[in-house]
Amino acid sequence: MREVENLGRIIDGLIAQKRSGRLLNRWLVFVVGNGIDSVNNIIDDKALRLKAGGRYKTTKSFEAFKWRHFEYARYYSSTSLPSYAHYCIYKLVETGVCRDVITTNYDMFFDSIWEHSPTMRVHQNPVAEADEHSWEGYFATRRRAATGVRYWKIHGSLSHVCFGGRRGGPHHLYRLPRFAISANDDSLAQKYRIPTQAPFMGFEMAHYPRTTFANQADLIGGFRPYIDWTWDSDRTRFRREIDGAKEVLSTPAKIAAIVLVGFSGYFNDHDPNDAWNEELVPVIRHLRANGFRDVYMAVHENQIARISRPTYGLMRELQREKRCWPFRVSGDLFGDLVTKFCRTFPCDYAETEYTKWKHWYLSMVEADHV
Repeated sequence: MREVENLGRIIDGLIAQKRSGRLLNRWLVFVVGNGIDSVNNIIDDKALRLKAGGRYKTTKSFEAFKWRHFEYARYYSSTSLPSYAHYCIYKLVETGVCRDVITTNYDMFFDSIWEHSPTMRVHQNPVAEADEHSWEGYFATRRRAATGVRYWKIHGSLSHVCFGGRRGGPHHLYRLPRFAISANDDSLAQKYRIPTQAPFMGFEMAHYPRTTFANQADLIGGFRPYIDWTWDSDRTRFRREIDGAKEVLSTPAKIAAIVLVGFSGYFNDHDPNDAWNEELVPVIRHLRANGFRDVYMAVHENQIARISRPTYGLMRELQREKRCWPFRVSGDLFGDLVTKFCRTFPCDYAETEYTKWKHWYLSMVEADHV
Protein backbone atom coordinates (compact mmCIF):
# COMPACT_ATOMS: atom_id res chain seq x y z
CA MET A 1 0.00 0.00 0.00
CA ARG A 2 3.06 2.26 -0.26
CA GLU A 3 1.73 4.02 -3.35
CA VAL A 4 -1.64 4.66 -1.68
CA GLU A 5 0.32 6.24 1.14
CA ASN A 6 2.12 8.40 -1.43
CA LEU A 7 -1.23 9.61 -2.79
CA GLY A 8 -2.24 10.41 0.79
CA ARG A 9 0.90 12.52 1.19
CA ILE A 10 0.10 14.43 -2.00
CA ILE A 11 -3.40 15.20 -0.69
CA ASP A 12 -1.98 16.23 2.69
CA GLY A 13 0.52 18.56 1.04
CA LEU A 14 -2.17 20.27 -1.02
CA ILE A 15 -4.52 20.70 1.94
CA ALA A 16 -1.70 22.05 4.12
CA GLN A 17 -0.71 24.53 1.43
CA LYS A 18 -4.32 25.64 1.03
CA ARG A 19 -4.82 26.09 4.76
CA SER A 20 -1.65 28.14 5.06
CA GLY A 21 -3.15 30.71 2.70
CA ARG A 22 -0.77 29.99 -0.18
CA LEU A 23 -2.26 29.78 -3.65
CA LEU A 24 -2.15 26.40 -5.33
CA ASN A 25 -0.62 26.03 -8.76
CA ARG A 26 -1.33 22.29 -9.04
CA TRP A 27 -4.50 20.34 -8.29
CA LEU A 28 -5.87 16.81 -8.18
CA VAL A 29 -7.74 15.57 -11.25
CA PHE A 30 -10.30 12.78 -10.86
CA VAL A 31 -11.36 10.64 -13.81
CA VAL A 32 -14.47 8.66 -12.86
CA GLY A 33 -15.80 5.65 -14.77
CA ASN A 34 -18.74 3.30 -14.32
CA GLY A 35 -16.95 1.14 -11.75
CA ILE A 36 -17.50 3.72 -9.02
CA ASP A 37 -21.08 2.53 -8.52
CA SER A 38 -23.08 -0.37 -9.91
CA VAL A 39 -25.96 1.83 -11.08
CA ASN A 40 -23.72 3.46 -13.68
CA ASN A 41 -23.58 0.36 -15.88
CA ILE A 42 -27.03 0.91 -17.38
CA ILE A 43 -26.67 0.83 -21.14
CA ASP A 44 -25.71 -2.67 -22.21
CA ASP A 45 -28.30 -3.51 -24.88
CA LYS A 46 -27.84 -7.26 -24.44
CA ALA A 47 -28.39 -6.97 -20.68
CA LEU A 48 -31.51 -4.89 -21.24
CA ARG A 49 -32.94 -7.49 -23.61
CA LEU A 50 -32.31 -10.20 -21.01
CA LYS A 51 -34.01 -8.00 -18.43
CA ALA A 52 -36.97 -7.51 -20.76
CA GLY A 53 -37.33 -11.29 -20.96
CA GLY A 54 -38.80 -11.29 -24.46
CA ARG A 55 -41.71 -9.07 -23.47
CA TYR A 56 -40.94 -6.35 -26.04
CA LYS A 57 -40.65 -7.95 -29.46
CA THR A 58 -41.05 -4.92 -31.72
CA THR A 59 -38.41 -2.22 -32.06
CA LYS A 60 -40.84 0.47 -30.90
CA SER A 61 -41.87 -1.41 -27.75
CA PHE A 62 -38.28 -2.24 -26.84
CA GLU A 63 -37.19 1.37 -27.38
CA ALA A 64 -40.01 2.46 -25.06
CA PHE A 65 -38.82 -0.03 -22.42
CA LYS A 66 -35.26 1.23 -22.84
CA TRP A 67 -36.40 4.83 -22.38
CA ARG A 68 -38.16 3.94 -19.13
CA HIS A 69 -34.96 2.24 -17.99
CA PHE A 70 -32.97 5.42 -18.70
CA GLU A 71 -35.55 7.51 -16.89
CA TYR A 72 -35.37 5.28 -13.84
CA ALA A 73 -31.58 5.60 -13.83
CA ARG A 74 -31.83 9.38 -14.20
CA TYR A 75 -34.36 9.79 -11.41
CA TYR A 76 -32.69 7.25 -9.11
CA SER A 77 -29.20 8.69 -9.47
CA SER A 78 -30.45 12.27 -9.00
CA THR A 79 -32.49 11.56 -5.85
CA SER A 80 -30.61 8.71 -4.10
CA LEU A 81 -27.69 9.01 -1.71
CA PRO A 82 -24.36 9.16 -3.59
CA SER A 83 -21.63 6.76 -2.50
CA TYR A 84 -18.96 7.67 0.04
CA ALA A 85 -16.49 7.77 -2.87
CA HIS A 86 -18.61 10.49 -4.51
CA TYR A 87 -18.66 12.32 -1.20
CA CYS A 88 -14.88 12.19 -0.71
CA ILE A 89 -14.28 13.55 -4.21
CA TYR A 90 -16.79 16.32 -3.47
CA LYS A 91 -14.97 17.09 -0.22
CA LEU A 92 -11.63 17.42 -2.01
CA VAL A 93 -13.28 19.73 -4.53
CA GLU A 94 -14.83 21.80 -1.74
CA THR A 95 -11.48 21.97 0.05
CA GLY A 96 -10.00 23.48 -3.10
CA VAL A 97 -7.38 20.82 -3.86
CA CYS A 98 -9.30 19.32 -6.80
CA ARG A 99 -10.31 21.58 -9.68
CA ASP A 100 -11.35 19.10 -12.39
CA VAL A 101 -13.69 16.12 -12.18
CA ILE A 102 -13.95 14.21 -15.47
CA THR A 103 -16.51 11.44 -15.91
CA THR A 104 -17.52 9.11 -18.71
CA ASN A 105 -20.72 8.28 -16.78
CA TYR A 106 -24.20 9.49 -17.63
CA ASP A 107 -25.68 9.27 -14.14
CA MET A 108 -26.70 12.23 -11.98
CA PHE A 109 -24.87 11.59 -8.70
CA PHE A 110 -22.29 14.37 -9.09
CA ASP A 111 -24.91 16.63 -10.69
CA SER A 112 -27.10 16.33 -7.59
CA ILE A 113 -24.11 17.04 -5.33
CA TRP A 114 -23.25 20.24 -7.22
CA GLU A 115 -26.92 21.24 -7.11
CA HIS A 116 -26.84 20.98 -3.32
CA SER A 117 -23.62 23.08 -3.24
CA PRO A 118 -24.34 26.15 -5.43
CA THR A 119 -21.66 28.28 -3.74
CA MET A 120 -18.93 26.01 -5.17
CA ARG A 121 -19.50 27.48 -8.66
CA VAL A 122 -19.11 24.23 -10.58
CA HIS A 123 -19.08 24.77 -14.35
CA GLN A 124 -20.12 21.86 -16.57
CA ASN A 125 -18.23 21.41 -19.84
CA PRO A 126 -16.74 24.93 -20.03
CA VAL A 127 -16.08 25.01 -23.76
CA ALA A 128 -18.47 27.70 -24.98
CA GLU A 129 -17.63 31.26 -25.93
CA ALA A 130 -19.35 34.10 -24.09
CA ASP A 131 -22.00 34.63 -26.77
CA GLU A 132 -22.82 30.94 -27.37
CA HIS A 133 -26.03 29.34 -26.16
CA SER A 134 -25.37 27.02 -23.20
CA TRP A 135 -28.06 24.50 -24.26
CA GLU A 136 -29.95 24.50 -20.97
CA GLY A 137 -26.76 24.47 -18.90
CA TYR A 138 -25.10 21.53 -20.61
CA PHE A 139 -22.16 23.80 -21.46
CA ALA A 140 -20.56 26.64 -19.54
CA THR A 141 -18.45 29.46 -20.93
CA ARG A 142 -14.69 29.29 -20.80
CA ARG A 143 -14.43 32.76 -19.28
CA ARG A 144 -16.62 32.03 -16.26
CA ALA A 145 -14.85 28.76 -15.52
CA ALA A 146 -11.37 30.28 -15.48
CA THR A 147 -11.18 30.27 -11.67
CA GLY A 148 -13.94 27.85 -10.73
CA VAL A 149 -14.40 24.08 -10.52
CA ARG A 150 -14.82 22.29 -13.85
CA TYR A 151 -17.04 19.24 -14.28
CA TRP A 152 -16.56 17.35 -17.53
CA LYS A 153 -19.26 14.90 -18.67
CA ILE A 154 -17.52 13.77 -21.80
CA HIS A 155 -19.87 11.05 -23.09
CA GLY A 156 -23.20 12.74 -22.53
CA SER A 157 -25.66 12.86 -19.66
CA LEU A 158 -29.08 11.55 -18.70
CA SER A 159 -29.89 15.11 -17.62
CA HIS A 160 -30.53 16.24 -21.20
CA VAL A 161 -32.35 15.00 -24.28
CA CYS A 162 -31.42 15.56 -27.87
CA PHE A 163 -33.54 16.61 -30.83
CA GLY A 164 -31.79 15.62 -34.03
CA GLY A 165 -32.06 17.29 -37.42
CA ARG A 166 -33.92 15.43 -40.16
CA ARG A 167 -31.19 16.14 -42.67
CA GLY A 168 -28.24 15.65 -40.35
CA GLY A 169 -28.00 19.30 -39.34
CA PRO A 170 -27.37 20.70 -35.86
CA HIS A 171 -28.96 18.95 -32.91
CA HIS A 172 -30.66 20.71 -30.00
CA LEU A 173 -30.26 19.85 -26.33
CA TYR A 174 -32.94 20.35 -23.74
CA ARG A 175 -32.83 19.75 -19.98
CA LEU A 176 -35.36 17.28 -18.62
CA PRO A 177 -37.56 18.31 -15.69
CA ARG A 178 -36.96 16.85 -12.26
CA PHE A 179 -39.72 14.26 -12.51
CA ALA A 180 -39.54 11.14 -14.66
CA ILE A 181 -40.93 11.26 -18.21
CA SER A 182 -42.79 8.09 -19.17
CA ALA A 183 -42.68 8.28 -22.98
CA ASN A 184 -40.10 9.15 -25.63
CA ASP A 185 -42.20 9.65 -28.76
CA ASP A 186 -44.70 12.12 -30.18
CA SER A 187 -47.52 10.68 -28.08
CA LEU A 188 -46.68 13.39 -25.54
CA ALA A 189 -47.17 16.10 -28.14
CA GLN A 190 -50.42 14.50 -29.25
CA LYS A 191 -51.63 14.31 -25.66
CA TYR A 192 -51.17 18.07 -25.18
CA ARG A 193 -52.28 18.93 -28.73
CA ILE A 194 -49.06 20.58 -29.82
CA PRO A 195 -47.35 20.04 -33.19
CA THR A 196 -44.12 18.54 -31.85
CA GLN A 197 -42.08 17.95 -28.72
CA ALA A 198 -39.15 19.84 -30.25
CA PRO A 199 -38.67 23.26 -28.61
CA PHE A 200 -38.84 26.54 -30.51
CA MET A 201 -35.51 28.38 -30.17
CA GLY A 202 -36.34 31.64 -31.95
CA PHE A 203 -35.37 33.89 -29.04
CA GLU A 204 -32.05 32.09 -28.58
CA MET A 205 -31.34 32.22 -32.30
CA ALA A 206 -31.57 36.00 -32.23
CA HIS A 207 -29.31 36.41 -29.17
CA TYR A 208 -26.52 33.85 -29.66
CA PRO A 209 -24.82 34.51 -33.02
CA ARG A 210 -22.07 31.92 -32.48
CA THR A 211 -24.56 29.06 -32.09
CA THR A 212 -26.08 27.32 -35.09
CA PHE A 213 -29.78 26.57 -34.62
CA ALA A 214 -31.87 24.28 -36.77
CA ASN A 215 -35.25 25.31 -38.08
CA GLN A 216 -37.88 23.87 -35.77
CA ALA A 217 -39.61 22.15 -38.67
CA ASP A 218 -36.38 20.25 -39.38
CA LEU A 219 -36.05 18.79 -35.89
CA ILE A 220 -37.14 15.21 -35.23
CA GLY A 221 -39.72 15.03 -32.45
CA GLY A 222 -39.40 12.57 -29.58
CA PHE A 223 -36.93 12.63 -26.71
CA ARG A 224 -33.60 10.92 -27.28
CA PRO A 225 -31.10 10.52 -24.42
CA TYR A 226 -27.98 12.56 -25.05
CA ILE A 227 -25.50 9.73 -24.49
CA ASP A 228 -22.99 8.15 -26.84
CA TRP A 229 -24.61 4.71 -26.93
CA THR A 230 -27.80 6.15 -28.40
CA TRP A 231 -25.77 7.14 -31.46
CA ASP A 232 -23.98 3.79 -31.87
CA SER A 233 -20.96 5.11 -29.96
CA ASP A 234 -20.49 7.98 -32.39
CA ARG A 235 -18.68 10.32 -30.04
CA THR A 236 -18.21 13.07 -32.58
CA ARG A 237 -21.20 14.75 -30.90
CA PHE A 238 -19.13 15.03 -27.72
CA ARG A 239 -15.92 16.19 -29.36
CA ARG A 240 -15.77 19.57 -27.58
CA GLU A 241 -16.20 18.04 -24.13
CA ILE A 242 -13.65 15.31 -24.86
CA ASP A 243 -11.13 17.81 -26.22
CA GLY A 244 -11.65 20.02 -23.16
CA ALA A 245 -10.90 17.10 -20.83
CA LYS A 246 -7.85 16.17 -22.92
CA GLU A 247 -6.56 19.71 -22.54
CA VAL A 248 -6.87 19.42 -18.75
CA LEU A 249 -4.80 16.22 -18.79
CA SER A 250 -2.26 17.69 -21.19
CA THR A 251 -0.96 20.34 -18.75
CA PRO A 252 1.14 18.40 -16.19
CA ALA A 253 2.46 21.61 -14.66
CA LYS A 254 -1.03 22.14 -13.20
CA ILE A 255 -1.62 18.55 -12.04
CA ALA A 256 -0.59 17.22 -8.62
CA ALA A 257 -1.98 13.75 -9.31
CA ILE A 258 -4.47 12.00 -11.61
CA VAL A 259 -6.76 9.56 -9.82
CA LEU A 260 -8.73 7.11 -12.00
CA VAL A 261 -11.73 5.74 -10.07
CA GLY A 262 -13.76 2.94 -11.66
CA PHE A 263 -12.14 3.87 -14.97
CA SER A 264 -10.46 0.77 -16.41
CA GLY A 265 -9.04 2.44 -19.51
CA TYR A 266 -10.20 0.30 -22.43
CA PHE A 267 -8.08 0.98 -25.49
CA ASN A 268 -7.51 -1.19 -28.56
CA ASP A 269 -3.95 -0.46 -29.67
CA HIS A 270 -4.51 -2.40 -32.90
CA ASP A 271 -7.59 -0.40 -33.87
CA PRO A 272 -7.50 3.32 -33.01
CA ASN A 273 -11.00 3.59 -34.50
CA ASP A 274 -12.53 1.04 -32.12
CA ALA A 275 -15.80 2.71 -31.08
CA TRP A 276 -15.28 1.83 -27.41
CA ASN A 277 -11.76 3.25 -27.07
CA GLU A 278 -11.44 5.63 -24.14
CA GLU A 279 -10.06 8.82 -25.67
CA LEU A 280 -8.24 9.86 -22.48
CA VAL A 281 -5.99 6.78 -22.38
CA PRO A 282 -3.44 7.96 -25.01
CA VAL A 283 -3.21 11.33 -23.25
CA ILE A 284 -2.50 9.68 -19.89
CA ARG A 285 0.05 7.35 -21.47
CA HIS A 286 1.75 10.30 -23.15
CA LEU A 287 1.99 12.07 -19.78
CA ARG A 288 3.59 9.01 -18.20
CA ALA A 289 6.00 8.55 -21.09
CA ASN A 290 7.16 12.12 -20.55
CA GLY A 291 7.94 11.57 -16.88
CA PHE A 292 4.67 12.32 -15.05
CA ARG A 293 4.39 9.42 -12.59
CA ASP A 294 1.58 10.42 -10.23
CA VAL A 295 -1.23 8.50 -11.94
CA TYR A 296 -3.25 6.19 -9.68
CA MET A 297 -6.02 3.76 -10.58
CA ALA A 298 -8.71 2.23 -8.34
CA VAL A 299 -11.04 -0.19 -10.14
CA HIS A 300 -13.88 -2.50 -9.20
CA GLU A 301 -12.91 -6.17 -8.78
CA ASN A 302 -15.00 -7.01 -11.86
CA GLN A 303 -12.95 -4.55 -13.88
CA ILE A 304 -9.55 -5.81 -12.76
CA ALA A 305 -10.66 -9.33 -13.73
CA ARG A 306 -10.23 -8.17 -17.37
CA ILE A 307 -6.61 -7.09 -16.86
CA SER A 308 -5.13 -9.84 -19.06
CA ARG A 309 -7.12 -8.74 -22.11
CA PRO A 310 -5.07 -6.86 -24.73
CA THR A 311 -7.30 -3.77 -24.49
CA TYR A 312 -6.41 -3.02 -20.84
CA GLY A 313 -2.74 -2.13 -21.25
CA LEU A 314 -2.92 0.97 -19.04
CA MET A 315 -4.30 -1.09 -16.16
CA ARG A 316 -1.47 -3.61 -16.50
CA GLU A 317 1.14 -0.85 -16.63
CA LEU A 318 -0.17 0.74 -13.43
CA GLN A 319 -0.51 -2.60 -11.65
CA ARG A 320 3.14 -3.42 -12.38
CA GLU A 321 4.05 -0.17 -10.65
CA LYS A 322 1.69 -0.98 -7.74
CA ARG A 323 -0.45 2.03 -8.65
CA CYS A 324 -3.62 0.05 -9.40
CA TRP A 325 -5.85 -1.36 -6.67
CA PRO A 326 -9.12 -3.31 -6.81
CA PHE A 327 -12.10 -2.64 -4.58
CA ARG A 328 -15.42 -4.30 -3.96
CA VAL A 329 -17.07 -1.09 -2.75
CA SER A 330 -15.45 2.18 -3.83
CA GLY A 331 -16.37 3.88 -0.56
CA ASP A 332 -14.30 1.37 1.41
CA LEU A 333 -11.19 2.22 -0.59
CA PHE A 334 -11.75 5.94 -0.08
CA GLY A 335 -12.37 5.29 3.60
CA ASP A 336 -8.91 3.69 3.85
CA LEU A 337 -7.31 6.49 1.85
CA VAL A 338 -8.68 9.37 3.92
CA THR A 339 -8.48 7.70 7.35
CA LYS A 340 -5.22 5.72 7.14
CA PHE A 341 -3.10 7.65 4.68
CA CYS A 342 -4.24 11.28 4.98
CA ARG A 343 -3.42 13.25 8.11
CA THR A 344 -5.19 16.47 7.16
CA PHE A 345 -8.41 15.22 5.53
CA PRO A 346 -11.25 16.09 7.99
CA CYS A 347 -12.26 12.43 8.52
CA ASP A 348 -14.48 12.69 11.60
CA TYR A 349 -16.28 15.73 10.27
CA ALA A 350 -16.64 14.10 6.86
CA GLU A 351 -18.26 10.95 8.21
CA THR A 352 -20.68 13.01 10.28
CA GLU A 353 -21.56 15.22 7.33
CA TYR A 354 -21.99 12.26 5.00
CA THR A 355 -24.48 10.77 7.47
CA LYS A 356 -26.44 14.01 7.32
CA TRP A 357 -26.60 13.72 3.54
CA LYS A 358 -29.16 10.97 3.96
CA HIS A 359 -31.65 13.65 4.92
CA TRP A 360 -30.86 15.75 1.83
CA TYR A 361 -32.06 13.15 -0.63
CA LEU A 362 -35.49 11.68 -1.13
CA SER A 363 -36.37 8.51 0.73
CA MET A 364 -35.79 5.14 -0.91
CA VAL A 365 -39.55 4.64 -0.83
CA GLU A 366 -39.98 7.19 -3.61
CA ALA A 367 -37.07 5.81 -5.62
CA ASP A 368 -38.46 2.27 -5.33
CA HIS A 369 -41.89 3.54 -6.37
CA VAL A 370 -40.41 4.98 -9.59
